[in-house]
Amino acid sequence: MLATFEKRHDLELSRIAEHLQPVKWSVVASDTDLRLPLLGWASDLFHRIASRATTNLGEITRSKSGIEAYKYSIMEHELPGASPFFLGQLQRYDIAPAAEQRFVVVGAVAAAYHTGPRILTRRIVNRSNRLMSALATDAYVVKKDLYSIQPEVDHRQRILALLAILNSSLMSFLYISRSASATKDDFRQVTLSGLRELPIIFPSDDTEEAELASLARARSNQQPDKGDALDRQIDQIVYRTYGVDESEQAAIEEWLARSG
Repeated sequence: MLATFEKRHDLELSRIAEHLQPVKWSVVASDTDLRLPLLGWASDLFHRIASRATTNLGEITRSKSGIEAYKYSIMEHELPGASPFFLGQLQRYDIAPAAEQRFVVVGAVAAAYHTGPRILTRRIVNRSNRLMSALATDAYVVKKDLYSIQPEVDHRQRILALLAILNSSLMSFLYISRSASATKDDFRQVTLSGLRELPIIFPSDDTEEAELASLARARSNQQPDKGDALDRQIDQIVYRTYGVDESEQAAIEEWLARSG
């Protein structure tokens, strides 16, 4: 049995038995990492979607965490063979480079993950329980708080559609609700192995995939007051593509809002 509570909930005023819900051992045993799901129905939803999906993120991308900066010499001036070192901030759909420039020399294998069109995802979940990803095109090396995800196919529409899917409410819910360890403290973390397991379903209609990509592009170039409206449009396409009904959508949105 499992009981979950909102952050800073006063346990002294609660009867834990009233919050218990059953978790099937088969759900835990079938997980390669033996993760304990936060919600039994969320685990059922994940497996239902995974059975419909023809692939997962790890099968259509190559991915790697950024470098452990303390192991490298971060330089103020560029030397032969050095790459720019990213010092900025990443939020959902947005990359803000720092004003100052730094450089670092990494091996050829590592450098290959830090160039070309790729999706960068933060290792820390934001306060609203959302995964945070953005599209990068410039060449720069990132540190270990970011994951570099390179789609195997360099097709801009498909990459933008994938970015929209990863930033959707559904993907945040599927990731966070699957594992109690993801919410163990105020700094909720994402693992690369967990990201690779996320089921990926692109719209079967190319017109709808193009719309999803267009919305992701607009979201990346948004005006401050347009973000929520664009997010809702993206979420509706993703929910429809993944076969999530209205009652499940409402439960997902309520859980994300309440547990953030």
